[in-house]
Amino acid sequence: CVGAAAAACAEDAPCRADAECVEGEGVPDGFCRATCRVDGDCDGGVCVAAGDNNICFARCDGGCRAGWTCFDDEETDSRYCLPDCRVTGCDRSQLCNEDTGQCEARPIPCPYACGVGETCEAGHCVRADRTCVTDYHCVRDAESCHQGRCVPRVASECDVAADCDASQTCVPRSNNPLDGGACLFSCGSDADCPADFSCYPDLQDACWYRFCGSAHFNGEVFGSCQAGADQQWPGTCYSTVGGGTTEGICLEAGDVEQGGVCDAQASGRDDAARALTCGPGLFCFDDPDDYLDPSQPAGRGTCTALCDPTSPDCDEGLTCVSFSNADDPATPEDESRLFGVCAVADCDLEQPACAQGGQRCQPFTLNSDQGRCRPAGRAAFGEACDRVEDCQGVAFCGDPGDGAKCLPLCQVDEEGACPDGFTCLLRETWAFGVCLPDEAP
Repeated sequence: CVGAAAAACAEDAPCRADAECVEGEGVPDGFCRATCRVDGDCDGGVCVAAGDNNICFARCDGGCRAGWTCFDDEETDSRYCLPDCRVTGCDRSQLCNEDTGQCEARPIPCPYACGVGETCEAGHCVRADRTCVTDYHCVRDAESCHQGRCVPRVASECDVAADCDASQTCVPRSNNPLDGGACLFSCGSDADCPADFSCYPDLQDACWYRFCGSAHFNGEVFGSCQAGADQQWPGTCYSTVGGGTTEGICLEAGDVEQGGVCDAQASGRDDAARALTCGPGLFCFDDPDDYLDPSQPAGRGTCTALCDPTSPDCDEGLTCVSFSNADDPATPEDESRLFGVCAVADCDLEQPACAQGGQRCQPFTLNSDQGRCRPAGRAAFGEACDRVEDCQGVAFCGDPGDGAKCLPLCQVDEEGACPDGFTCLLRETWAFGVCLPDEAP
């Protein structure tokens, strides 16, 4: 006798010919994994979308077997059995609901206290009246703060004008009406557009970016470019996702020269904003402020030259520090984005000792083994932190699943690289690893 789709299985109790027996932690008593197209392929079970495939799961009308619990899928209006997290546990990004036995997303805490009329939603204090000071008061990943009001983010999907704000237009993405549209700000000229955007009559008088780099005959990526529909403003060319060193977006530059004081949150075309915005080819580096912080602190950074991490060309004494995004090999799209800054590096993880007592070597990013000597914080390994500066030793402030903590850095090929109970996690593009707890909280 062989196991039906989604049935229990073991070495001496195999599955049907077209199914695979999945055993191990997180799969109580095994699971006959069978792909499907319709429910009829599932021996009385349900065909459920799971990643790139459809998988058969057993219906729970008559109850689920030991170690499994019934899941009500509102999207498909069906009920089927999934592993019970009270038995199997959940991954680090989830919590186990002790009432239902189902894994749920961990709530994202709000880093700044919510006020009257504000509700903490996915880490943002969303205001009921839709007013805002920063994006922190708007729905996360869906809205942005524009002129004191929360509006759909630029390029948000739309089908009709009503899906967008009154200040926006639903611009078709293509000639195919099934492709839908994108919410873009309406305009009559560049002056009507937010900073960094130009007015395009061929986009139904809507605001969009001006592109740059050799592919667009407008300056060079990591250098200067001309912004505005009439190229009337000097700008800085930032590499786009998948654009490499030939294609970028031209963002308007200001008046601050290299080495000058700047504000990374400065935005606008008025004299006050330009006086705190870096000139062409420069980036406001080391501004400590969080752009979401509704108190709008007055921290400042330094205008620093951009550089190509794949072919660095910084002035003597400076290092091209990479803040690039890597491509995800699991997707067909190219998500890579090059970004580098010429900065002073006075230590590295090979020789992390700092000359001045009470300091530690703080790497610029996980992508770089170079860093700077900074005063050591007070939080020990495993203790809570808000930012990496809070940590005592060579560490990274990250969330292993139960809140941000100071996590030691490591090299996977070093014996004893992490404390007992921790394992060194190293991604392909990282220069070093991070010690994570062996067990999810």
